[in-house]
Amino acid sequence: MQRPCDEVAPQETTLVPLGGNTFRIRWYHPDHGPGCLTALAEGAGAGLLEPWDDCGRTTPFRVEPAGPDGSRRYSLRVDGRGCVAIRDADTAEGAEAVVVPCRPKDSQAFVIRSAP
Repeated sequence: MQRPCDEVAPQETTLVPLGGNTFRIRWYHPDHGPGCLTALAEGAGAGLLEPWDDCGRTTPFRVEPAGPDGSRRYSLRVDGRGCVAIRDADTAEGAEAVVVPCRPKDSQAFVIRSAP
């Protein structure tokens, strides 16, 4: 779900390296504990990203540059299924992140930067 960067705290989101340019997307929230994102592959929620407590069973994401050097813009690819995008390129708070076919679109580019 899309939110302004300055409103994310106290949740912490990190990329956990799995090898090469593949990562798990992990977060920690003081009220809910740790979890990781998985991309649902089937059923009514196919294409949606869902938080799971068991990080070992979640989706690996490939992180690839999606902008000029130094832009910190990256795409998040789910092998064989597509890329993470903001549904319908919606810019509103609360817009859903979904897996769709990969295309060079701004709705599929995410700014990733180191934590302070």
